[in-house]
Amino acid sequence: MTRAGITVSRGTVMSWVGGFIDLFTLIYNAQQLSILDGTVLSMDETPYRIGRADGKMTNQYLWFMYGDKDEVLIHPNEHRSADVVEQLLKNSLKGTLLVDKLSSYQAAATKLELTVAHCWAHARRYFVEAEEHEPLASKAALDSIREIYKLEMNAPKDSNARLRVRVEQIKPLVERFFDWLVAEHTRIESLPKTNYSKAVNYALGAKAELMVFLSNPEVPIDNNHTERQVRPLVLGRKNVLFCWTELGATRLAILQSLLLTCQLQGVDPWTYFTDVATRITSHSKSKIDELIPRRWKTLFDKNNTTSSSNAA
Repeated sequence: MTRAGITVSRGTVMSWVGGFIDLFTLIYNAQQLSILDGTVLSMDETPYRIGRADGKMTNQYLWFMYGDKDEVLIHPNEHRSADVVEQLLKNSLKGTLLVDKLSSYQAAATKLELTVAHCWAHARRYFVEAEEHEPLASKAALDSIREIYKLEMNAPKDSNARLRVRVEQIKPLVERFFDWLVAEHTRIESLPKTNYSKAVNYALGAKAELMVFLSNPEVPIDNNHTERQVRPLVLGRKNVLFCWTELGATRLAILQSLLLTCQLQGVDPWTYFTDVATRITSHSKSKIDELIPRRWKTLFDKNNTTSSSNAA
């Protein structure tokens, strides 16, 4: 705009951007309900610098929810407690929560009577970090986990067939791995604490949760798919550094939730946002869930306002 000789104040531009994002608030809320309507939900969180009303910067958190219909919701909150998890999931999700070993998840899941599954990638990382101290034993652990992953990655997509592979082929490997860990724990129990002992204790402490995926074909073996959605925000944290206000953080969460979901659904973000911004003022609020990317793709993608204007 400046190159075109048009000067617009920062405040005006921010007002335009904020107003545009605010149009999608109800859709963001509807997407949260869609995510909670599933039976398997993955969660993760990452710190983010956010400005407060008093002008001071504070470390808050962006909480990520990834539903089993490939939808993402980001929620900013200043706390990292079980209360936040409970607030996000209360009275909705019925099923399995796939997470890392953060105690907040376990506490909330216990209160909400959810099954907790833990991420194998997290358990694996501890053994990677331990290679420097116990190279041979760490390699043995990593080799075992690699065999488990190899079978899982080659398992059929069909739920019944995948469950059969998990029960008949993967479960024996998992049980053998944990039997080996018990022996390793006994071997190193009296030795000084190291990254290796930390890795062994982490895996043994999460044994029940790490085995949940074996009996439910809809539960992924790890939480990597959620962490991939966190990555763009982490890169943003290194580039834009922070959100100037809490309102800015909320708007970032709305925009990125829908943008990431568009990418997961194979929806062109430009087409989606342009169409919905035009359509939403006349769209019934009682049917606002039709405008979340997953449903919009089926109902409106072939007849969006962008393509109509192009045809004209």
